[in-house]
Amino acid sequence: SKLRNPYYTPETAVKVTLLNFAITEDGLIQQLLGVVVAEERPDLAQMKDQLVVNNAAMTKQMSEIESNILKLLAESTGDILEDETLINTLAESKKTSTEVSQKLQEAEVTEKEIDETRVKYTPVAFRSTILYFAVADLSAIDPMYQYSLGWFVSLYRRGIQNATPSDDFEERLTNIIEFFTYSIYVNCCRSLFEKHKLMFSFLIFVRIQGGDNKLDAQEFKFLLAGPTSVQTAYPNPAEDWLPQNAWVEISNLAKLPNFMPLDADMAENNLAEFKRIYDSASPQDEEMPGVWQKWSSFQKCLFLRALRPDKCVQAIQKTVAETHGDRFIESPPFDLGKVFEDSSATVPLIFVLSSGADPTAIFLKFADDQGFGKKLDAISLGQGQGPLAERLITEGKDRGSWVLLQNCHLATSWMLTLERLVDSLDPEMVHRDFRLWLTSMPSATFPVSVLQDGAKMVNEPPKGLRTNVAGSYLAFEKDFLDACSKPYEWRKLLFGVCFLHAVLQDRRKFGPLGWNILYEFAAGDMDCCVQQLQLFLNDYEEIPWAVLQFLEAEINYGGRVTDDKDRRLLNTIVKGLTSPEVLEKGYKFSESGIYYAPECNTIDEHIDFIRAFPLQPGPEAFGLHDNADITCAQNETFSLFEDLLECQPKSASGGGDRDEEIATLANDILTRIPASLDIVKTSEMYPTDYHESMNTVLTQEVIRFNNMLKVINSTLKVLLKALKGTVAMSAELDAIGTSLFNNQVPGKWAGKAYPSLKPLASWLIDLEARLKFVQGWMDNGHPAAYWISGFFFPQAFLTGALQNFARKHQYAIDRVTFDHVFRDDLDKDTAEKPEDGCIIYGLYMESCRWDHERHLLEDPIPKELFSDAPCVLLSPVYERPAPDPTKMYEAPIYKTLARAGTLSTTGHSTNFVMMIEVPTDKPQAFWIKRSAALFCALKY
Repeated sequence: SKLRNPYYTPETAVKVTLLNFAITEDGLIQQLLGVVVAEERPDLAQMKDQLVVNNAAMTKQMSEIESNILKLLAESTGDILEDETLINTLAESKKTSTEVSQKLQEAEVTEKEIDETRVKYTPVAFRSTILYFAVADLSAIDPMYQYSLGWFVSLYRRGIQNATPSDDFEERLTNIIEFFTYSIYVNCCRSLFEKHKLMFSFLIFVRIQGGDNKLDAQEFKFLLAGPTSVQTAYPNPAEDWLPQNAWVEISNLAKLPNFMPLDADMAENNLAEFKRIYDSASPQDEEMPGVWQKWSSFQKCLFLRALRPDKCVQAIQKTVAETHGDRFIESPPFDLGKVFEDSSATVPLIFVLSSGADPTAIFLKFADDQGFGKKLDAISLGQGQGPLAERLITEGKDRGSWVLLQNCHLATSWMLTLERLVDSLDPEMVHRDFRLWLTSMPSATFPVSVLQDGAKMVNEPPKGLRTNVAGSYLAFEKDFLDACSKPYEWRKLLFGVCFLHAVLQDRRKFGPLGWNILYEFAAGDMDCCVQQLQLFLNDYEEIPWAVLQFLEAEINYGGRVTDDKDRRLLNTIVKGLTSPEVLEKGYKFSESGIYYAPECNTIDEHIDFIRAFPLQPGPEAFGLHDNADITCAQNETFSLFEDLLECQPKSASGGGDRDEEIATLANDILTRIPASLDIVKTSEMYPTDYHESMNTVLTQEVIRFNNMLKVINSTLKVLLKALKGTVAMSAELDAIGTSLFNNQVPGKWAGKAYPSLKPLASWLIDLEARLKFVQGWMDNGHPAAYWISGFFFPQAFLTGALQNFARKHQYAIDRVTFDHVFRDDLDKDTAEKPEDGCIIYGLYMESCRWDHERHLLEDPIPKELFSDAPCVLLSPVYERPAPDPTKMYEAPIYKTLARAGTLSTTGHSTNFVMMIEVPTDKPQAFWIKRSAALFCALKY
């Protein structure tokens, strides 16, 4: 195996003998120590090597003398005292032995002196070893992040040679350590995606702190995995501004030694001071109140994770910068020439692709600059292209040309051949000008050996609204704005199309708020729109708006869109940017008025106008609420922590024994969660009834919950036995134990459970609440109001409500639909069972809130990402007339905040529940662009 820490199942491990040739930390320190001493003190290294040779020779000589004596003694006949040969040999041996022993003693003294000098270089080898294992762990995040030890040692040598010289020994050591640490950061950053660069900086910081024994394992575990309990010692002291999930995190944080008693201090003494930090635009720069000023920058990151997770990334940047300098948070620019310098005829250059980026144009220009524009062969890999690619490589390495193999991820079956071809490149036989260039999306099938030794680089598409729009105009020819029979309309609408492309691309950074599914919109989509716009303006007297909108929203961009809510959003955005209003003078693209189609005539004028846009556009540019920035920042924070968690060794411990912690948690879950719900009693009390479909709904819910409970209980019992050693620990059980330790829901449980994004501690509380709801239904009869979030399969419940009405009145069920009445005068305790239909509660709103005074949908309060929705009466109506679209917003209800789902075998989405009509005085387009929606459950 080429994996540094391969995992073999116990079933495999007992059948084979495993020889571990993997580099260990101590082994690598010794190896790197040898390298640094050879570079810094070649005289010592030479002396050490000579000593080893001399000692070996002398030891061998001693052994030969002893063997010779034993041989003579064995062959001697008669009185050995009269055997002159033997006596002379013994005398000679004694003399030689004394000399050799003396030399060995001298050598030992010299070796000790050499080792004392060598050991002074240990800090360099120790730091470099820490960095190597940090780099090696990156492969857990992305299969393209592979680096060989040979590559690392080569970079290490160059680092020692290029570090600033100094006559002061300690200063020289510091120079080597700092130079090489930054060298590793720069060289790895070239091959990392933008989203992973800060994570890598922080990983370096954490590993160095850990190596220096300055990192508290419990604190680091809390930062990555969050609280393992939702119990709080004090009630939330400020429910009006402090979210409950933040208080849960603060209460758990207060259990760590350096944070005791934070919850008490916050509840009783310094609440106003903490509110100041909560309300601050830059909480990472605020001074902590009272005794909490003692916290280090790292410990402040833990506090901000709890109070303001949206600012945790900035706090991490500050922590890294304070320790290692600003250069560790400023990723180096893309430099193809620099990467090319690191390559050779036998070292391939690999472009790691991302959606929307095509490095071909950059590569072709670089080839021309290097004089290889005409000595270049390119081929896009795919079915049947393997033999042709092999021929190009064979010819190229003989005549010294460049070969570009594009889209390696599409030729998975040919990758083994590529690995063989690269391995067979002999520096003595290959033309020194030959270069092999490869492009590939991240793929687990790409050869690891090629990745480890190759010169990798990532080229990502431009990010940001301003950069994107400017990039589109920079790609146009000088006279392109005059290439139409309707120049005024052409320039205005062309700007609309370029702005549309930038908006569609940049909305992706908001995650599910931007798009339910992240689509790979490409420059080619915009090119089609531009060509069609030019064609229709030239060929038609009147602009065919409906045709242009349809082509953009349903074909050019819409061809990629698979989710119907995303298609609705796309149509809404297109109608705002390709419409007659765009030609009017005062028409703005967003509320701020910054963005509109200018009345410019040249490309340079347009670019000057675009450069006046903010570098960091507000969410309003996309039609989103300002809270979307907080959601986006929180997603970035938790994504960074998830990636760091992937990089942690599987045996890492956050204080205390890992197995003991897992066993305690497993026993706790077994005591809290029942083995099953009583299905027999349910079937007897709620038999199948033509007039009461809710009986069937309840029975099906109990069956689903029992299937899940069976898996939870059985796996936990076997896991406890495996921890004691009474049964074999399988890969599946090990994965469950790791998930429990990391406060994550095990994959095997999630496969049998309802969709959820909650961490394990919150997930268990939620499960207990769901079981309590179902048990209460079983014990007390059909409730007056139903907790829709408590259902395993809410679509069955909604169908049951329609079925009851249709059967009662003898209507065709496909002609019965719900009327949605928002009852903000009720709650679950005061609700009474309606004549027809049902009352539901337990929904949450995102990007909107319910105004209890005006009884309408309203914009959310700043910093309040989610709000509770009121009770809703779902009243079935036969042949219901279509509602007035100007007075309501058709909002989707989802099970989780991920929004995206897949179609299950029942024809229902695994996430989408239904559309609900919410009263509003704002147009539908306003809420569609806001991505306003309702949810059954949150992330905490």
